[in-house]
Amino acid sequence: MIGLCCAGAVASARSAYALIGGVSDPSAFHDANSPYYAMDWSYIYPIHAGATASTRSGSAVAIGYFQLLTADHVQVSLGDTIRVRNSIFEVVGLEQLASDTDGIAPPDLKVLEVQNRLNPHEPLPGYYGLYTGPLDANHKGLVLVGWGLGGAPGGGSANPLDGSPPSPSGRQKRWGTNEWSGNLRSNVSHVYSTTAFAMSFWPGATDRECYLGDGDSGGGAFLRDGDGEWMLAGINLYSPSLNNQPWVISASMPAYADQLAVMLQTDLLPGDSDLDGDVDVLDYLTVKASMGSRNRTWRQGDFDNDGDVDRSDLLAVMTNLGHVSHPHPIAVTPTPPWQAGDSTIPEPGALALLGAGSVVLLRRRRRPR
Repeated sequence: MIGLCCAGAVASARSAYALIGGVSDPSAFHDANSPYYAMDWSYIYPIHAGATASTRSGSAVAIGYFQLLTADHVQVSLGDTIRVRNSIFEVVGLEQLASDTDGIAPPDLKVLEVQNRLNPHEPLPGYYGLYTGPLDANHKGLVLVGWGLGGAPGGGSANPLDGSPPSPSGRQKRWGTNEWSGNLRSNVSHVYSTTAFAMSFWPGATDRECYLGDGDSGGGAFLRDGDGEWMLAGINLYSPSLNNQPWVISASMPAYADQLAVMLQTDLLPGDSDLDGDVDVLDYLTVKASMGSRNRTWRQGDFDNDGDVDRSDLLAVMTNLGHVSHPHPIAVTPTPPWQAGDSTIPEPGALALLGAGSVVLLRRRRRPR
């Protein structure tokens, strides 16, 4: 395994291409004998920038009920749309992550806040948890997923390196694998300074190996955590050439987990008044008891934070009734929309978890199917 444990610029970098050599067939995720069993490539979406739906836009990974993570160099503006199954979500907020640990420049990462155009209470179907463990030579089967252009990239890069045929023209959701090859500081044209890791399938081959292409920037690199759950380990940025070998560079999620956890503290499921991870009859009864009241908190049914409980808050419960997920990390974090003096705030021992550095990160959530 080649070591890239170094800091500094990576030469010959270019934005990500398509998952060259990857495959669009997810059957390996359903085969109990596959090393990729139980991987779910849902919740990775293509971004279409502007009215032209540019094919050179990127991908984005859902990390919350209403938030997605992508590369900052992916072109996206307020008002751009993302098709999620049969719904259209509009980008209503953009926030680049703050300067990285060395303060040289902000990292190549940004969070998109999205909203369903027809019902703002309806969340994304699900999202991924953030991997916070070590990234090292033990990770030989990272799964990369993105929405890139098919075939060899227009810049003249090599044909698929594992011998598989190119995908059809146009953007397509594909996946493939790489091996971890080293941690590094990525500094592209002195614009971004990002804590990252490199992946490669040279000199040792990996199953279904792949290379990035146009439209894959902002896609995800996933691995199993200690509990066997697939987690988001990296956001794919670009593909450089080092020593005439292909590499993939991804922003390291362990390096940004704390910052993202803070940004996700306001990412709440409308209707979940007790923040226990589901919307059920108890939440409905909470709203009914508070209907018409003013100066209410989230815990008392004010899900749109307008100071009262009304038909809009009831609609939030009815929209998400039956949505089941893991408890939200805000349940152990002292953050808005709780107000001072709210007797329902968790015990201090629970609130101390974040301050002690034991960040409770989001785990993947999904609707029952």
